[in-house]
Amino acid sequence: MGQTSERSRAGYYISREMPVLQVDLEAKYFKRQQIGKDENGKPIYGYKWDSDLTITDSSQMLKYRASISDLSEKAIEDAGLEATADNATHVQISTVLP
Repeated sequence: MGQTSERSRAGYYISREMPVLQVDLEAKYFKRQQIGKDENGKPIYGYKWDSDLTITDSSQMLKYRASISDLSEKAIEDAGLEATADNATHVQISTVLP
């Protein structure tokens, strides 16, 4: 018969994380704009990304940049929130954004 012991158990502990997250979304249109003037003073036009989101006929191309960050204690205080900073390391945190 084999020897058994109380100390032969193994396990792990999962701590609950309650992070304070900030999600930002930045959008820009690709628009035709004046980028300078030639030597005769005539405008030179080109295309560049513009953060003016007024819908016009000048652009049909739009890009988004999404970011997510875990706020520190100081950032939470500066935002006027009543919360405590915690880690955002849980693998299921990816369900916040697609």
